[in-house]
Amino acid sequence: MGPGQGEMKFYLVNDSREMAPNRFGIMEPLEQSEQVSLTDIDMFLVPGVAYDREGWRLGMGGGYYDRALSRMRPESISIGVGYFFQLADSLPHDAFDQKVGLIVTEEGFINPSGGGSA
Repeated sequence: MGPGQGEMKFYLVNDSREMAPNRFGIMEPLEQSEQVSLTDIDMFLVPGVAYDREGWRLGMGGGYYDRALSRMRPESISIGVGYFFQLADSLPHDAFDQKVGLIVTEEGFINPSGGGSA
């Protein structure tokens, strides 16, 4: 699936009983859950296969997170969450790819805009 196809929907979840496994076994909100507008979200936790210190991420190739992050409010923050071994020196990226604003691993935080780690 290329850029521009498919969009994620966001839902309010207050309890794990409001979720069920999808076809890949990943827990998702039930369709009857309250949908939330992308512009109402302040913080996005963004999974990835790998990240680099500039904030680029390697996902699974569907572009879902890139499309969502491209539409988030400027004051919202995106946080890449992963293990330290998932950090790469650099990753390839295209015009439609979106950086994360912060990366968190078990070793600490990496601030791509500040270029350092904490």
